[in-house]
Amino acid sequence: MERLIKIHTLGPKETDSCSAAYYFSQQRTGDGDISIILHDSFETIFRHLAEYCDDLLLLPVAFKSKKSTPIGLIFIIVF
Repeated sequence: MERLIKIHTLGPKETDSCSAAYYFSQQRTGDGDISIILHDSFETIFRHLAEYCDDLLLLPVAFKSKKSTPIGLIFIIVF
């Protein structure tokens, strides 16, 4: 039985993070069902990280926070 793969990233659907998650999910078609879970901020994801065991986290190497300015944008998947 294939497992459900959950990808947590930044929403809404118009963000680059969401686009990257959809791209990743299209490349992994044989790995089971993929659910993309969009969050309001990366800080929210980090606060609840312990709840997302066995899930994937897609985040840019640099992201715009209320406290910082981005340098560049490269996406990574954390397993």
